[in-house]
Amino acid sequence: MSDKPVLIKAARLWDGLGQEVVLNAFLLIKNRQIDTIGLQKDLGESDATGLASQAEVYDLGAATLMPGLINMHTHLNFSASATVLQDFFQDSKAGIATLTIRAMNHLANALRVGVTTIRDCGSLNEVVFALRSAVESGLIAGPRIVASGNGITTTGGHCYYVGIEADSADEVRKAVRSQVKAGADFIKIFSTGGGLTPGTNIYEAQYTEEQMKAATQEARRLGKRVSSHAHGVPGVANSVAARVTTIEHCSYFTPDGVEYQPELARQIAEAGIYVVPTISVGRPRPNQPTPTAAVLKFQATRQNRAENLRKMFDLGVVLVSGSDAGVAGVNFDDFPVDPSLLVDELGLHPWQALMTATSHAARAIGLEDTGVLQPGKRADLLAVAGNPLENIADLQATRMVVAAGKIAVRPAPVISALA
Repeated sequence: MSDKPVLIKAARLWDGLGQEVVLNAFLLIKNRQIDTIGLQKDLGESDATGLASQAEVYDLGAATLMPGLINMHTHLNFSASATVLQDFFQDSKAGIATLTIRAMNHLANALRVGVTTIRDCGSLNEVVFALRSAVESGLIAGPRIVASGNGITTTGGHCYYVGIEADSADEVRKAVRSQVKAGADFIKIFSTGGGLTPGTNIYEAQYTEEQMKAATQEARRLGKRVSSHAHGVPGVANSVAARVTTIEHCSYFTPDGVEYQPELARQIAEAGIYVVPTISVGRPRPNQPTPTAAVLKFQATRQNRAENLRKMFDLGVVLVSGSDAGVAGVNFDDFPVDPSLLVDELGLHPWQALMTATSHAARAIGLEDTGVLQPGKRADLLAVAGNPLENIADLQATRMVVAAGKIAVRPAPVISALA
C-alpha cells in the first residue's frame, strides 16, 4: 500500500540549482517522490495538480523549503569527543554492537537537522554497510548512507584502524578490489598522514604517484569513484596526478606552514576534481576543552586555508561541504554550520554555499535522484524558518525534514486534510 500523499506549503521554495526562489509555493509528495511543485494560488485547480483528497497538508508559513542536506565527509565510527581515538579503541574492545549503537545515534542526530544523505569516508565495513542496508530497508530511520567502508592506507598509516593496509601498487589494486567486493560505494585512500593517527606524517605523501594511479585506475575499471585524504602538498599533487574524484581537506600543508600551490589549484579546476574543505574542523567553539599544542598549530592556519579555498573557488574549483563529523569537536548535528562558514570565512553568497551541500554534492557522489527539488526526484527535503538565501544562519532553524519520502521531523500542527 502506498504512503499517503503529503502537501507542503511554504513562503519560499529553493530548488538547489541557483539563486532564484519560488514565492508562496507548494510541493506534493506521492509514493516517496516529488510529484508536483507549484504556486499556492493554483491549489484549487485539483485537476491540474492531481492532489489526492486524503493528502496530509503542512502549512509552514514563512519557512523556506529546500533540498535535504548532503554531508560529504563523516566517520560514523568516531565519537566526536576530545578523546576520539581512545573512544574508538574502547568501543572496538566492547564489540561491533557498541560501535553500531554509537553510529545509529550519529545518524539520528544528523537527520534531525536536515541531513538526508551522508558520505562516510572511513568506517569499519561490518558497521557502516549493515547500517546502510538498515536505512535502505526502513529498519531504522536515518540519512541515506554512501560509504567507502574501510579506507586504504599504508602499514601503520593514517586511520589504519578503520582501513586496509597496502604498501605497493599491486597491494593497492587488491585492496580496491576487496572493498568493491565487500560492498563499497566508493574508494577512500589516505594520501598523507593525519592528526588522528599518532606517528604519521601529515606533510608528506603516504603513497607515490604510481600507487595513487593504481587505486584510481582499478576503481574506475570497477565503476567506483575515489576520495583522497590529502593535507600535505605532495599528497595533494599525487591525488591530482591520479585524477581522484574528490580531495578531502586539500590543506597545502608543509612543515613551514600553509603554502598555496596555484598550478596545482589550476589543475584541480581543469580536471573537475571536487574539493571537500572540511572547514568545520578546528573552528573555535564555546566551552571547548583547552586546545593542545597540535590543535593550536592547526587553528593558526585557519585564515590562510580559508583564503586559499577562496582562490580555488575563484579558479572554478567546485567545493562540496563535508564537516568531518566524528572527529574531535565535530558533531553530526553541527552540519548546517558548515555552509555558513563558507559564507562567513570565504565570502561566498549564501546560495553558492547552499549548493555545496545540495546539488553540487549530489553530483560529486554520483546521485542523480537527490540534491534538487524537481518532480520525479526522491523526496529528500528540508524546511527551515526564515530565509537562508539571505541569512545563511537560518539554515540552522530546522522546521521539517523529509527523507526518502518519509517525514523525519514533523512540524506542528497538521493544518487539515483537503476536502
